[in-house]
Amino acid sequence: MDLAVADAGCGQVSILLGNGDGTFTEGGSFSTGGGATFAPYSVAVGDFNSDGKLDLATANETINKASVLLGNGDGTFQSHVDYDTGADSRQVATGDFNGDGRLDLAVSSGEGVSILLGNGDGTFQSQTLYPLGTTDNPYLVIADLNGDGKLDLAVANTAGSVSILLGNGDGSFQSSVPYATGGFSATVIAADFNGDGILDLATGNYYDANIAILLGNGDGTFGAHVNYPAAAGARGLVAADFNGDGRLDLAVANQFVDSISVFLQPVLDTTPPAITVGVNPKTLWPPNGKMVPVTVSGTITDTGSGVNVTSAAYSVTDEYGEVEPAGAITLGAGGSYSFTVLLQASRLGTDLDGRHYTITVRASDNSGNSGSQASGVTVPHDQRD
Repeated sequence: MDLAVADAGCGQVSILLGNGDGTFTEGGSFSTGGGATFAPYSVAVGDFNSDGKLDLATANETINKASVLLGNGDGTFQSHVDYDTGADSRQVATGDFNGDGRLDLAVSSGEGVSILLGNGDGTFQSQTLYPLGTTDNPYLVIADLNGDGKLDLAVANTAGSVSILLGNGDGSFQSSVPYATGGFSATVIAADFNGDGILDLATGNYYDANIAILLGNGDGTFGAHVNYPAAAGARGLVAADFNGDGRLDLAVANQFVDSISVFLQPVLDTTPPAITVGVNPKTLWPPNGKMVPVTVSGTITDTGSGVNVTSAAYSVTDEYGEVEPAGAITLGAGGSYSFTVLLQASRLGTDLDGRHYTITVRASDNSGNSGSQASGVTVPHDQRD
């Protein structure tokens, strides 16, 4: 693997060729034109002319253009060819927006998002510009956000929102729909953070020193943002499983304090608490009408988010509809519990299968999963039953 670096302020892209051991060799620099500050601002990599060799595209902020540099296959690149884009072009990304098997370009700018459809030979058509309403320093990501097999766009901006443009599959896009991020958003990525098979969004909120998570609904819409504190200059984001637990984590680069904040995702608990219920005695005899103490004991445990101790409770019912005691359960060490209920040793003479009491224990965990378990006490018709 090699690296391509957009050298803002130098008007070039620098190539670092990988040695295969984690080190790199300088591979030269290639002009993108302009030579002014923030030209180029960003770089994307793709095979734009389908020759099996990787090419480069850059967004050049101060000259309002995208530059394409076709690769020679040996780590060097041909002279740049420029295409007009919106003013203050910031970020470039590549994907096949019209399903023709050719890579296209999306470039965010102070005017909106420019789409340049690829001709398949390394050249591109003139831009189609999609306004965003709010376009202060926009950053974009390409992903299928509504699961229809067509590429969509999410564009974050420093005015505090991320705009969604759903793709029509023919290279055109629907009007943008904004969602608040709660901060000055300097980047956006898409990933499935809650494991439901639906893409979510994360933004780095630059001056607000936090990140925002917006969970996807699966139809291209998103829920309200939830923010997590990072550090000043929270900017570049990457999602990966950093601790090998099968869940996506986040890292954000904090520009102003020269640090990286890492967010490890907690366990996703979808399992209700494990509940055991034992009763003693299980049979009440003789049926003399006396109130008999019955001990109910067991455990309530949850290895995910833990038991919500205030939710533990019991209830007693019988088929006569006469007994309905209920109450809270106090948990001890290891989730153990024990309490006593008084049940009447009586049954109707015509009740040939005896009287049945059902004692149910219920509890929830701290993720909202609820569970229950029951055990029974019987007043038999006769002692042989």
